[in-house]
Amino acid sequence: MNATGMIMQGQGAKAQSEFDALLLERDATIANNDAIMSEYAALNDAALFRRKFRHEVSGRAAPAAAKSGVLIGGSGGDSFMESVVANAEQARLEELNILYRGYTGGEALRAKAAGLKSAAGATRAAGKRAARAANVAAFGSFATSVGTAGLLMPSSGSGSLKGLFKSFGSTASSAGGGGGGFGNLIR
Repeated sequence: MNATGMIMQGQGAKAQSEFDALLLERDATIANNDAIMSEYAALNDAALFRRKFRHEVSGRAAPAAAKSGVLIGGSGGDSFMESVVANAEQARLEELNILYRGYTGGEALRAKAAGLKSAAGATRAAGKRAARAANVAAFGSFATSVGTAGLLMPSSGSGSLKGLFKSFGSTASSAGGGGGGFGNLIR
């Protein structure tokens, strides 16, 4: 593969890793949104449970008290109130369990989102490393082909490796390439 192909392959790998990182970040955003929805759903479910329990208790309390014929505070009312209190304690425990499940689900989704963001960063870094490696390989390929063509001479004149790079850098600068010659490939 020639030097240009290597550089293009490295840039392609970098572009692909950037795209993959964007997908991972999108998935992280979705996971964060799901975490928020999990917590809101838990709050809603707990409130719904609380309303149902209150409705059920109020629906049973009046008929039971009227049927017993005993005012609350008498012996029949005490056992009824003890039953209501015990049910209320159980209901509160169930309400807390609903909230706990929602919050732990939200935290699990937040942890997933953090992992996805970390993977996105690693993917971007891998793409940059692939592009740099391709640029270095392209430089090596070019230097090898120049050496085999007999352009590298042992003297320190303009035909030497040092002279070649000086002339390449000045040609790139004068041609509007921004200067730097092969130094731009390695950055």
